[in-house]
Amino acid sequence: MFDHELDALVLRRVVALKRFTLFEGVDLAELATLAQNVTETTLAPDQRVAADPNAMHFIFEGAIAVAGTEYVAGEIVGGLELLARRALTGDVRATKPTRTLRLNAEDLFDLLDDNFGLLRAAIRSVATLALAVPRSPVRRDSLALPGPLGLVERLLLLREQAPLARARIRALTTLARASQELAWPGGAVIVRPSDRATSSYVIAEGTVREGDGDAAPVLGKGDAFGLLETLAGRSHDAAFEAITPVRVLASPQDVLLDVLEDHADLGVAVLGALAGDVLSYSATRFARPNTRALTSSTTTR
Repeated sequence: MFDHELDALVLRRVVALKRFTLFEGVDLAELATLAQNVTETTLAPDQRVAADPNAMHFIFEGAIAVAGTEYVAGEIVGGLELLARRALTGDVRATKPTRTLRLNAEDLFDLLDDNFGLLRAAIRSVATLALAVPRSPVRRDSLALPGPLGLVERLLLLREQAPLARARIRALTTLARASQELAWPGGAVIVRPSDRATSSYVIAEGTVREGDGDAAPVLGKGDAFGLLETLAGRSHDAAFEAITPVRVLASPQDVLLDVLEDHADLGVAVLGALAGDVLSYSATRFARPNTRALTSSTTTR
C-alpha cells in the first residue's frame, strides 16, 4: 500500500493517463502501475524537448511542436517511435507552458512484459492505426506447401507476416501449433463486410478476392487478411471471397490473445512492427478521431 501523499499523486496521474488512446480500456490497477513509472516534466514556451529515442511524453497540459506539427493535451509525442525503437526526428519544442508525463523505454517495455492489460491495449491502439496504412498483396510462389500443413509449413506461413517476422521461435511455434487449417471451395464467402473479426487467416493455397469488382485486390499464397482487424477488435471493411479452392492457416482471436499473454515478447515484437508501418505513412492522412494521440511523425512513403 502507498502512503497518503503517494496515493494522491498516483491518483492524479491515473486521471491524466485515462485521457490517452494508447492504453484505453486498461483497468485501474495496471494504470496505477503505469502512473508510478512516469515522471512529471514542466516545459516553458519555446523550450526544446530532447529528441530522445528512449522516452515518450504524454501531454496533459499545453502543447509540443514536432517538426512544425503541434501536439496538444491528450496526445503523445514519441510513442510510435519508442515502440518501433526509432529516434524522434526534427525540432521538438513546447509552444506554450506545457506539462507532460515522461515514460522511458526501459520502464515501458518492463510494463508491457509484466502487465498484459497494458500490452493488449497498446496492440489494439496501434493495430487500429495500422489499418489506415495501404497494403498491397505480395506473391510468394516460392513457398512449397503441398498437403496438410505441418509445423514447419505453419511456421513458414506465419513468419511471412510482417507483424510476426521478428517474433522469437518459441512464441511463433506456440501460435503455429494452436492455429487451425481450414478450407473453402471456389466461390465461398469467407468473410462478409461488417463481420466482427474473430480470426487471422494466412493463405496456404488458392486465391481470395478482397472486396467487389474487377479492380479488387487478389490475395494469394502467403498473403494474410484479418490480422489487424482481429488485433484491433474491429469489424471487416470488405468481403473476402474464395476465387479458387482455398486452404488457410487460421489463428482465432482467443488463440492469438492466449499466446500474446503467455509470450509478451511476441506482443512487443508485433507492436514494434506495426508502429514502424505507421511511421512509414503520413500521420496527417489519418481521419479517425484520436489516432493522432500516438503519432509524432510526418514522414511519407
